[in-house]
Parts: sequence; structure tokens; C-alpha cells
Amino acid sequence: MGIAGALVVAKWSWGLIRDAGGVVVDYVPSNEDLPEEIRAVIEEVAA
Repeated sequence: MGIAGALVVAKWSWGLIRDAGGVVVDYVPSNEDLPEEIRAVIEEVAA
């Protein structure tokens, strides 16, 4: 039972590390237009 629990925790922690790593390096998926959306909102507010 301990081995099964360790495997569940290892799988969970690997996903957490992967997701947190993306946040740390400011990862934006290629299908996202986030920088353009931010730029458009800033230009709209500044105008």
C-alpha cells in the first residue's frame, strides 16, 4: 500500500512541478494570443 501511495504522490508532484515551471518561466502556449490581447487592452486604456 505504501508503494501505491508513493506512486500516486509522485505522479501528482510531477504534474505540479511541470505546471509551476511553466509559470516560473512565463510560458504562453503557442495557440494563445495573450501578449496581443494585453497590448490591445493597454492601448485602449491609454487612448
